[in-house]
Amino acid sequence: RRNFLYIVPYEYAHKNQSVNIEVTDNIELDWSKYVVSTSKTATPNVAISNGLENKNITGLTGDYYIVVKACDKLNNCNQINSDIYKFDNANPGIGNISVTPNASTKKITSTVTVTDNVALAKYEIYNSSGTKVVDQPISGTSYNVSYQQNAAGTYKLRVYDHLNNYSEKSFTIP
Repeated sequence: RRNFLYIVPYEYAHKNQSVNIEVTDNIELDWSKYVVSTSKTATPNVAISNGLENKNITGLTGDYYIVVKACDKLNNCNQINSDIYKFDNANPGIGNISVTPNASTKKITSTVTVTDNVALAKYEIYNSSGTKVVDQPISGTSYNVSYQQNAAGTYKLRVYDHLNNYSEKSFTIP
């Protein structure tokens, strides 16, 4: 009896992942099932047609396994799981933006902490006419953004993670 599972795990997070699952047996395959789960001991519940499944996994955030179980006509069964897959479809978080005037420099400083569950990539700031005035690469899962300006108006902060998930928040400089 041979049950074979072909899955290429990724160390870094992805928005989606195409997976090929192939189950074979040297006698005769009776049935096979799989499940995408946060637990590597989950019970497979999705039938694999003719021992071959091409699955495009989308819309998940977090760490997942693919668990496969197959049995042959003699009721010899085997259950195996993949290495971990990391998915990230969550937008970065933007805290409350504080706006503080500085009398000596006549500039106003806006500060905020931005976060992401996997990895931040950059932030952008747009002025009230929609022109990008800052395009700054960043890294890590938390970063303190500070922006100085002496022109009044409404600005927009847009923060991206490594997969281009993004969040934005407007703030006003009086």
